[in-house]
Amino acid sequence: MVQHGQYPDAYYRVSLKAVIRNDKREVLCVKENGTWWELPGGGIEHGEDVRTALARELQEEIAYAGDFTYKYIDIVTLYDAPNERCMMLV
Repeated sequence: MVQHGQYPDAYYRVSLKAVIRNDKREVLCVKENGTWWELPGGGIEHGEDVRTALARELQEEIAYAGDFTYKYIDIVTLYDAPNERCMMLV
């Protein structure tokens, strides 16, 4: 059995990004590596649920530890290759 934080033999990475808007409908972005802007987020650890992962990533990326709500909107396939697939859950 794979424990939380360990990687199974068949490795895949699931990541998440948060769309955070203020009352003016402006979207919060973070500057990654000093070169480009992205939505805050990151990888979901093996065995971690979405809410826990999102809370951890918001703490790591923007030092936010408060309450939040989230929802899924759609799943979009960005690309699908023989050894690689990228799908986005928004």
